[in-house]
Order: sequence, then C-alpha cells, then structure tokens
Amino acid sequence: MKLFISLIFLSGYFLIAQESKKVFISCEVLGKKNSHVRYYHPIEGEYEVKMKNRPLPTNKELKSLKEYVLIQPQTYLKDSLTFVQANSLRHLIDLDELIYVSWAFGVDSLNNQSKLDSFENRACYTRDKEYAEVVDDYFSPFMMSRYEITNADYREFVEYVKDSIMRELIYLNSDPTGNGEIEDEVLAQMLKHEDAYFDEEEMEWVDFDESDYEKNRELFSFNYDFDWRKELEPDQYIPVISEMYLRPNERYYTRRHPDVSKLVYRYYSIDKKEIVRDTINEKGQNSAIRSHINRSRFIIHHEVPIFPDTLGWNDINWVSNNDPMANMYFWHPAYDNYPVVGLSYEQVLAFIDWKQRKLEKEFPDLMRNYKLTLPNIQEIEWAVNSDSHYPSNMVTSDNSLITDLSFGLEGDEDGKYVELIKGFFMDYTESVYSPYNSDEAKAMKKSMKRVEHLASFSNSFHSHVKQLMIMRYSQNKLSNGVEFLSNNVSEWVDMEYQDYEKLLDAYINYNCFADIDYCQYQRPLDMNKITKNDKDGQLIMGSNWFDERYENTFEVNTGGIYPKRFADRDSSFSTVGFRLVLRSIYR
Repeated sequence: MKLFISLIFLSGYFLIAQESKKVFISCEVLGKKNSHVRYYHPIEGEYEVKMKNRPLPTNKELKSLKEYVLIQPQTYLKDSLTFVQANSLRHLIDLDELIYVSWAFGVDSLNNQSKLDSFENRACYTRDKEYAEVVDDYFSPFMMSRYEITNADYREFVEYVKDSIMRELIYLNSDPTGNGEIEDEVLAQMLKHEDAYFDEEEMEWVDFDESDYEKNRELFSFNYDFDWRKELEPDQYIPVISEMYLRPNERYYTRRHPDVSKLVYRYYSIDKKEIVRDTINEKGQNSAIRSHINRSRFIIHHEVPIFPDTLGWNDINWVSNNDPMANMYFWHPAYDNYPVVGLSYEQVLAFIDWKQRKLEKEFPDLMRNYKLTLPNIQEIEWAVNSDSHYPSNMVTSDNSLITDLSFGLEGDEDGKYVELIKGFFMDYTESVYSPYNSDEAKAMKKSMKRVEHLASFSNSFHSHVKQLMIMRYSQNKLSNGVEFLSNNVSEWVDMEYQDYEKLLDAYINYNCFADIDYCQYQRPLDMNKITKNDKDGQLIMGSNWFDERYENTFEVNTGGIYPKRFADRDSSFSTVGFRLVLRSIYR
C-alpha cells in the first residue's frame, strides 16, 4: 500500500493528511487468558486506521494552555504493521460476541482450529462493521491536564458563582430599604445589551427598556467588566447582598462569612441518551417523529451547590485529628497548588461547564473542535503508553478488572503502606502533594531527614519508608509531562457502572469456568470487592494518599494508575479529586 503525507493549513491549524496505516489491536477483554480455556473476541485483529484530518492546536494555543499535554496517538503508528495492546477497548465491545475454546490436554485441537477458522471469518466482517470506527476514534488526539485541578483553580469558580449571585441580587432587588436607590442607567451598565433588539415573542424590533429588569435579565448576560464594588456605594448593595452571609447567631467569633449553601451554579445540558432512545425506532432507524418532538423535553436544568465538603477530611477511619486540614485545606494560600478534594461528580460537571465557557471565549477556534470533559479510560491508557520509548504498551495497559480501591472510609481496607507504617509516621500519608512544587529535590531531602530521625525506632521501618519516599518522587511522574495519575488523589473518570457491570460478570464467570480453584477460593474475595461498587455510580480511578500503590513496569507505576471503584455521583471524599481533558469532537 502506497502512503502519501502532506500538511494542510486550515483556519490556523495544521492537519496531517495520510491515507491509512495498518494496526493490529490486541485486547485482553477478560484479563489474562487461562492456558486451558481461552476466549476470543472479534475486536482483536488487523485494522486499516484512517489518518483523519483532525485539527490540532496551534503553537500559540499550546503555549497558552501550558497546563495541558497534547497527546497524538496517530504519531505512534509505523509505516509497517503496528501492534497495539488496547485493553481499554474492552469497555466498548459487545460481550455476546465472545467465544470460549477449551484447549485442555487430549481435546481435539483440529476441531478447535476449525471453530477458530469459522470464527475468524465472521470476526473480519464484525470488525469492519462494528469496530472500525471505534478503533479510528481510539487514535484521536486529545489534551490532558498535567495535574489535578487545584484549590486555586476551584476557588476561582467559587468566586465567580458568588459574584454572579450577588450581581443578580443587586440588579433585580436594588434598594430594598429605599435608602440606596440605583439609577436605571447604572443598572443597565451591569448587562451586555444592545440599544435595540429583536423580540422573538412579539416578532418585532424593540428599544432596550432600562426599567424592565426581569425581561432584560432573561435576554442579556452580565457585563463582568462592570465592577459593582467600585461603581456603587456600600449603602446601595450591602442591604441586598447581606442575605448571602450567615446570620449573626450562626457566625464563629462574629466573623462575617458567606453562607456557602447559597453558592448554587445553574446551567443546562442536553440529555443525548434520551434523544437517541426517543428518536430511534425498534429497527434501529431514525424515527419519522423526530421533527415533531418538542426539544425542550431533552433540556436538563441543573442547580448544583458547588462548595466542597471540607469536613470529609474527618471521615478517614484511622486518622485521629484532621481538623486542621478540614479548617484550612481549601482556603489557605499555602494549599493553593494542591489538588481540590471533597467534590461530588455533579460538582465536577458544574466546574467543567463553567470552564468550557471560559475556554470558548479565550480560544474560540480551538473550542469549535474540542470539548472539555473528564478523561475516559482510553485516554488514560494513551497517556500512560505514550510516555515510554520502550515497547511498554504491551505491558503497561490495564490488566485488572476487579474494583478494589480504598477511600479510607469506615469499612474500607487499609492501604498497603498504611498497614506498614501506621502508628510510626502519622503524616507520611496525610499529605497531599502540591503538583506545582518546583523544588522537588528540596522537598524530598526534607522528608528523608525525618525518616533518618525515625530510624532509631526501627531499622526495618527506616528502610521501608526510605523506599516509599524514593518511589513517591520517581514513579508518580510520566516523562510526557502528565503527573500523579497514580497516588496523590484518586480521580473521577468518564465511565458509568452500567458500562462496566456486564464486564465484571463475564470476568467472574470466565474464571470460574476455566479454574475451579478460582471459583472456590478467589471468587468470594473478588465478589466482596465488587459489591462495594455503587450500582448507579461513576468510576473513580487511581490510587490516593491513603491507599498508595507502587509497581514499576518500564518506569511506569502501573500498580498505582489502575486501581478503581464506582461511587455514588453525589458522594465526595478527601482522597478524590479530578483532572480534565480537551477531547477532539471533529468529524
């Protein structure tokens, strides 16, 4: 096959145009195969991956978005056949297409080979029809944030919400006492409005009416360049915004503090699953009633309290006193660059909506082809495998399906290193790392001094902690710039339990079928871990400061990257944060 390569410049973006490349996809759908009973799935095989003309960020945009790492999976494909271990694709397949073949000693291998030949003929058709597009999308470019979202990042969001609510109160409820009336002309400056606009209800052009506050607020957004604290007198806004603060009898030492329960972010989203469900008929075709549906039924209105659960630090089951962290971790400047924790999945989505709108204003060209979201398992796998120059994608993919991550709550198992050092070095794992700490050598030296001091209590303790500190500073950072996918804090991921449940069932059934010892001894242990998942939950992935894990595979901490568990979307933990990706939506 003759390949051609050219560069196309379009709207400020360089696009790589190339016909296609051959790739062999290997996917351990149910984990490691038993030598006697093996499974096969059509997704495994050879594909022609189309080198799609996907827009890439310009150098200027990359420089401005330095907190993100651009990952281009297509660049890792060779001119010859490329072997790719893509275990993350197991989450996108039809499990009913699996077949099982017994290769136990004495079984008619010719008969089995005949079954496999027949299966391969069907599999070629299935790959082309069902999985070619899935594999193409697997090689789409994306940008992953180098670190978790920090306290400073999230506080900016909190301040935006607080300021927006106060603007709303001032604009719609000015002068509740009658002593600080704000002129209509000044209030109009709080909005981004036109002198005349087209009224879609009346179907005519009308002049902007400064006194029609309710209608104006529905039509026009706030002008955030208008600094109401400078432009207005205190007696004009203090009586209005006072309801945003705690009542005097609720205050601590009379300090005037915002009532965080009133910090609610409102936004809209489209229920895409419901649209598909209601507009596809029983034959899988587009329904003729699509054009007659009132689209408003698919619009979801969200109202999300956005302040983190700072008391979650006190939920850790063996830490005796975490009050200082609960009191100071989110607001104190010393923790600005530490990952924000104590957020539910719904709060994370609210932050993403706000951040998406912000990026759309700053990078309009880029955001026409990218959307901001949580990383999915495929993107995490590429972030890991694109890190190494070794053929590590054969061994650094996720090989474990069992969900055994610990959040440090009552009923959770202690992490390996918690058991090792509990009682000796209480703050060894109470610290959450600052990803922006530039003086890492100095920080490690300080930690090691404490280890030396504690060595007098136990030589074995000293050697274990020293090993732990070295692993902390060497295995949690990938050479491509992505840090702390392992340890530090676990992270919310873009996957629901319903997409994972059938895979777990198939994993248990296959191993019981292949190994009677597994069914008798290991299955009850695995099922105990699986039952801790929330049936309607969202995936949380990666080890954390409580449940630290290390397993060095080609300089990648595979043991710390892939631990997982599904949790209620409304739950929050002091061991869980999140990071973002900019995902290509170009078609």
